[in-house]
Amino acid sequence: MRSHSGIEIRRCRPLLGTLVEIACQGSPRDIDCAFTAMEKVQRLMSFHDPTSDVARMNCHASRRPVKVHPWTWRVLKSAQEFSRKSDGVFDITMARQLVKWDYLPRPDTRLCSGGSWRDIVLDDEYNVRSLIWEALLRALRLIALLQR
Repeated sequence: MRSHSGIEIRRCRPLLGTLVEIACQGSPRDIDCAFTAMEKVQRLMSFHDPTSDVARMNCHASRRPVKVHPWTWRVLKSAQEFSRKSDGVFDITMARQLVKWDYLPRPDTRLCSGGSWRDIVLDDEYNVRSLIWEALLRALRLIALLQR
């Protein structure tokens, strides 16, 4: 889309843990719309925001399904596909390791240990759950039964 003057418009804002620059040959309103979408992505998928889909998944998905926004669900679905195609070289569940290496700040909630992208279950109703804790709980129950 061309602006009346044909001049490219550029704006930059801090979002998603970095500086996001958007350029277009439209109107300043087009850039505002693009930044509004980016701000929504930040609200939904921020590791730092305790109300985001990501934080809610980290906190609850090992115990119960967590309903997420369709955008978050599609990102997770794509991440699973990248993981499958890379045979796990790309693994969306590495936040714990990134915190350990100080690439991410320590969250207020405890991150699950172990597991991989294969432990993330996505259903067709935009629910996400993790099998990591379910497998651990089954193992603990079995150990408890064997010790009786």
